[in-house]
Amino acid sequence: MSSPAEIIEFLQAVMRLFLKIHGETIWQQSHLQEKARKLLDIQCLVWKRVDKLFQSVRCVVSFLSNSQI
Repeated sequence: MSSPAEIIEFLQAVMRLFLKIHGETIWQQSHLQEKARKLLDIQCLVWKRVDKLFQSVRCVVSFLSNSQI
């Protein structure tokens, strides 16, 4: 079974390859541009949530490393 990081890396590689092959077509057709914008918006929302989770982890690690146990 693949780890979440491997799955994310695979999906990004697939999207990168897809855009490399079909980017010109997407750029030329407005309805495809809109779909690409929606995908970008979704991806940005997901990364914001992931970033918030990382920030929470950093805060907890910082707190624990500064506390006297």
